[in-house]
Amino acid sequence: MTEAAAATEEKSIFEVSKQEREMEQKMVKVIMRMPEQVRNRFQSLYVFSDERSKINDQFEKEVRELSEAFEKRKIPILEKRDQILVGTLTDFDD
Repeated sequence: MTEAAAATEEKSIFEVSKQEREMEQKMVKVIMRMPEQVRNRFQSLYVFSDERSKINDQFEKEVRELSEAFEKRKIPILEKRDQILVGTLTDFDD
């Protein structure tokens, strides 16, 4: 993945769509109508959920990066294998 593609993908992950903003505004209105005790618990749970989502996003990003790094390490091996299969590499001392 190119740097530009990665930047675009990361940007799209963190962009908030118009629908998401509207939904969040509706949720805030619902929360504000809740009894104070319930509202405080709900807000705390919402903060924890948001933190967990950020951790999950970071996890997915790092897994993708690690996977890409290992795929790059495999390329020379796969290229040699292909050369052996088509018969262009006949020196097997490596």
